[in-house]
Amino acid sequence: MDTDSPSPLPGGLALLLGAAAHLSGEASRRFLADLQLTENSVRVLKVLSAPGMPAARVAQLTYLSLEDASYALASLHQAGYARPRRPGRWTRTASGTAMVEELAAVRKKCDARAGETELRQALYTLIRSMEDEETRDPA
Repeated sequence: MDTDSPSPLPGGLALLLGAAAHLSGEASRRFLADLQLTENSVRVLKVLSAPGMPAARVAQLTYLSLEDASYALASLHQAGYARPRRPGRWTRTASGTAMVEELAAVRKKCDARAGETELRQALYTLIRSMEDEETRDPA
Protein backbone atom coordinates (compact mmCIF):
# COMPACT_ATOMS: atom_id res chain seq x y z
CA MET A 1 0.00 0.00 0.00
CA ASP A 2 1.31 3.45 -0.90
CA THR A 3 2.28 5.43 2.21
CA ASP A 4 0.94 8.69 0.74
CA SER A 5 -2.62 7.46 0.42
CA PRO A 6 -4.82 7.16 3.50
CA SER A 7 -5.82 3.69 4.50
CA PRO A 8 -9.48 2.82 3.93
CA LEU A 9 -11.82 2.73 6.87
CA PRO A 10 -12.59 -0.74 8.14
CA GLY A 11 -15.84 -2.09 6.72
CA GLY A 12 -17.45 -2.50 10.12
CA LEU A 13 -16.66 1.06 11.09
CA ALA A 14 -18.13 2.44 7.88
CA LEU A 15 -21.32 0.49 8.53
CA LEU A 16 -21.43 1.70 12.13
CA LEU A 17 -21.00 5.34 11.12
CA GLY A 18 -23.62 4.93 8.39
CA ALA A 19 -26.06 3.43 10.87
CA ALA A 20 -25.42 6.27 13.33
CA ALA A 21 -26.06 8.86 10.60
CA HIS A 22 -29.26 7.07 9.58
CA LEU A 23 -30.54 6.94 13.17
CA SER A 24 -29.74 10.60 13.68
CA GLY A 25 -31.64 11.53 10.53
CA GLU A 26 -34.57 9.33 11.47
CA ALA A 27 -34.72 10.91 14.94
CA SER A 28 -34.78 14.37 13.35
CA ARG A 29 -37.58 13.39 10.94
CA ARG A 30 -39.67 11.92 13.77
CA PHE A 31 -39.11 14.97 15.96
CA LEU A 32 -40.29 17.24 13.13
CA ALA A 33 -43.22 14.94 12.31
CA ASP A 34 -44.43 15.21 15.91
CA LEU A 35 -44.58 18.98 15.32
CA GLN A 36 -46.36 18.48 11.97
CA LEU A 37 -43.24 19.67 10.14
CA THR A 38 -40.84 18.38 7.49
CA GLU A 39 -37.36 19.57 6.57
CA ASN A 40 -38.84 21.55 3.66
CA SER A 41 -41.58 23.12 5.75
CA VAL A 42 -39.01 24.19 8.37
CA ARG A 43 -36.97 25.88 5.64
CA VAL A 44 -40.10 27.65 4.41
CA LEU A 45 -41.18 28.64 7.92
CA LYS A 46 -37.78 30.18 8.62
CA VAL A 47 -37.80 32.42 5.52
CA LEU A 48 -41.45 33.37 5.88
CA SER A 49 -40.69 36.51 7.85
CA ALA A 50 -42.12 39.36 5.79
CA PRO A 51 -45.90 39.69 5.87
CA GLY A 52 -47.53 38.88 2.58
CA MET A 53 -44.62 37.00 1.01
CA PRO A 54 -45.44 35.48 -2.38
CA ALA A 55 -45.02 31.73 -2.75
CA ALA A 56 -42.60 32.30 -5.64
CA ARG A 57 -40.31 34.35 -3.36
CA VAL A 58 -40.48 31.63 -0.70
CA ALA A 59 -39.47 29.08 -3.33
CA GLN A 60 -36.58 31.27 -4.45
CA LEU A 61 -35.26 31.84 -0.92
CA THR A 62 -35.46 28.16 0.04
CA TYR A 63 -34.18 26.80 -3.29
CA LEU A 64 -37.33 24.69 -3.56
CA SER A 65 -39.50 24.31 -6.62
CA LEU A 66 -42.65 26.41 -6.59
CA GLU A 67 -44.65 23.20 -6.23
CA ASP A 68 -42.63 22.03 -3.20
CA ALA A 69 -42.77 25.47 -1.58
CA SER A 70 -46.54 25.67 -2.16
CA TYR A 71 -46.98 22.22 -0.64
CA ALA A 72 -44.90 23.25 2.39
CA LEU A 73 -46.98 26.43 2.76
CA ALA A 74 -50.21 24.43 2.63
CA SER A 75 -48.82 22.03 5.25
CA LEU A 76 -47.81 24.94 7.46
CA HIS A 77 -51.29 26.43 7.06
CA GLN A 78 -52.86 23.10 8.04
CA ALA A 79 -50.63 22.96 11.15
CA GLY A 80 -51.44 26.57 12.08
CA TYR A 81 -47.91 27.91 11.50
CA ALA A 82 -48.69 30.05 8.44
CA ARG A 83 -51.73 31.62 6.81
CA PRO A 84 -52.58 33.21 3.50
CA ARG A 85 -52.92 36.99 3.66
CA ARG A 86 -54.02 37.72 0.13
CA PRO A 87 -54.23 35.43 -2.87
CA GLY A 88 -50.76 33.99 -3.45
CA ARG A 89 -49.20 35.68 -0.40
CA TRP A 90 -48.34 34.09 2.91
CA THR A 91 -47.35 35.13 6.43
CA ARG A 92 -46.16 33.32 9.54
CA THR A 93 -48.62 33.07 12.43
CA ALA A 94 -47.73 33.69 16.07
CA SER A 95 -47.52 29.91 16.48
CA GLY A 96 -45.16 29.77 13.51
CA THR A 97 -42.92 32.44 15.00
CA ALA A 98 -42.91 30.62 18.34
CA MET A 99 -41.99 27.39 16.54
CA VAL A 100 -39.04 29.03 14.75
CA GLU A 101 -37.82 30.37 18.10
CA GLU A 102 -38.28 26.96 19.74
CA LEU A 103 -36.39 25.17 16.96
CA ALA A 104 -33.55 27.69 17.26
CA ALA A 105 -33.39 27.11 21.02
CA VAL A 106 -33.33 23.32 20.55
CA ARG A 107 -30.57 23.67 17.96
CA LYS A 108 -28.53 25.91 20.25
CA LYS A 109 -28.99 23.50 23.15
CA CYS A 110 -27.88 20.54 21.01
CA ASP A 111 -24.86 22.44 19.69
CA ALA A 112 -23.77 23.36 23.20
CA ARG A 113 -24.01 19.88 24.69
CA ALA A 114 -21.25 19.14 27.12
CA GLY A 115 -18.93 16.37 26.06
CA GLU A 116 -19.56 16.64 22.32
CA THR A 117 -15.96 17.66 21.64
CA GLU A 118 -14.75 14.79 23.78
CA LEU A 119 -16.97 12.36 21.87
CA ARG A 120 -15.62 13.57 18.54
CA GLN A 121 -12.05 13.24 19.82
CA ALA A 122 -12.77 9.71 21.09
CA LEU A 123 -14.25 8.72 17.70
CA TYR A 124 -11.24 10.17 15.91
CA THR A 125 -8.89 8.23 18.21
CA LEU A 126 -10.86 5.03 17.63
CA ILE A 127 -10.74 5.46 13.86
CA ARG A 128 -7.00 6.17 13.93
CA SER A 129 -6.32 3.11 16.08
CA MET A 130 -8.35 0.91 13.75
CA GLU A 131 -6.50 2.32 10.76
CA ASP A 132 -3.17 1.65 12.50
CA GLU A 133 -4.18 -1.97 13.17
CA GLU A 134 -4.99 -2.48 9.49
CA THR A 135 -1.69 -1.06 8.29
CA ARG A 136 0.55 -3.02 10.70
CA ASP A 137 2.78 -5.55 9.04
CA PRO A 138 1.61 -9.05 10.10
CA ALA A 139 5.24 -10.31 10.15
